[in-house]
Amino acid sequence: QQNQPMIKLVTFGFDEESRIDFLYFILKYGIDHDNLNLFYQKFSKVLISSQRQVPDYESFKEYSRNFYLTLTNYIETGNQHNVIFCGQDPAIIYKRVFGLSLIRKKVSNDYPNPQRFFIKTKDYENIMAQGINKAHLQQRHKYWTPFDDYALLCGVLKHGFGEWIRISEDKQIWGYMLPFSSEQLITQYQALQVWHFIFEKLDNLNPHNINQVLGNQFIIEYIRSRAFFVMDQLIEQESSRINKEIQKD
Repeated sequence: QQNQPMIKLVTFGFDEESRIDFLYFILKYGIDHDNLNLFYQKFSKVLISSQRQVPDYESFKEYSRNFYLTLTNYIETGNQHNVIFCGQDPAIIYKRVFGLSLIRKKVSNDYPNPQRFFIKTKDYENIMAQGINKAHLQQRHKYWTPFDDYALLCGVLKHGFGEWIRISEDKQIWGYMLPFSSEQLITQYQALQVWHFIFEKLDNLNPHNINQVLGNQFIIEYIRSRAFFVMDQLIEQESSRINKEIQKD
């Protein structure tokens, strides 16, 4: 009936709006944080910046725990219709959360030696072998290397998965590409946009001769597809490791 009030479904202290906010957050940043308190602080900061209502800490703690249990339980039960998933495919949610956890672990393991970054999968090794190998790290401002994949994943952890524009514009992330040392050239570099330097890695064309809007769009699409590719490679590598452990048992 139109005159009847709508039922407000609350799950572990979270209403529909809060559940959507939480799901959107973990799809960007994952659910694997240093501790629950920092997780809550970061979640709250994002909601405040968007002028959204922040759930209290106890509700957040209860919901986070049950979200994780429900998501992992999905693998065993195949239940795709829990309200916690907000109508989204839990298989996609699980893959993203798992992938972001692997990204955080990989970046953490290779820090502060990003030159060590490499993924032991056939597809990754084949792509790197097509003219880009570890020797080129000496000229990493001229080629796309595993070093760039490391920088890209740092951008994902800093800004969130899907924030490709912010990642592509962050000079702090891509600052290692600085191919010169004089103060004059550094000043010139600061005046340029990051996409110029990324573009030179991917094409022999001079980026100064390319339409800025189209060039920037090209870079954004490239790092988006590259992030998905690298995440898939990390998942494949970890899945292979797990399977080998199972076979040993």
